[in-house]
Amino acid sequence: MAMQNGDCRLLSLETMKTHNIKARNSSPITTLAIDEIKKRIFFTDRSGLLYAHPINDTATETTVIPLPNSPYINEIRISPNGDSVLCWNKSSTSPILLVSLEDNTTTPLQVPGNDRHCTFSQDMNDIFIGTTDGLFNRRSSPNAQITNLSNNEIFGVEWTPHGLVT
Repeated sequence: MAMQNGDCRLLSLETMKTHNIKARNSSPITTLAIDEIKKRIFFTDRSGLLYAHPINDTATETTVIPLPNSPYINEIRISPNGDSVLCWNKSSTSPILLVSLEDNTTTPLQVPGNDRHCTFSQDMNDIFIGTTDGLFNRRSSPNAQITNLSNNEIFGVEWTPHGLVT
């Protein structure tokens, strides 16, 4: 997988063939992520669209999901089960967008802090977000509150069997 001049190029190591993937209207691709479970590539472009493309030599069908009121997206994280995607701009106060791939709905998550450095999620029901203003957690519930867990600037969040490491 490579990005070149705003396009995405998939090189099959089995067949040594390349497959070019382009965004609509030749809008440059801003970031990408690979879903190893469901064998898809996700990428965004400057026009606020999220794309899902199957990983294979013959795929031509790309699913396009509009991201409402989205800023320039430069980070994507895929849930471990491949059912949801988080999209955000790392150096922005714009909301992080939680996209359900089951029904293509988008939920904005407003988190304090100027820069969103990192996220971590075992599943999209429990999301941890590290920003300039601390560590925040969003647990899925009827009210879906975002809780402040730390006031220190967080640059990385990783899971261990004993808990989170920041």
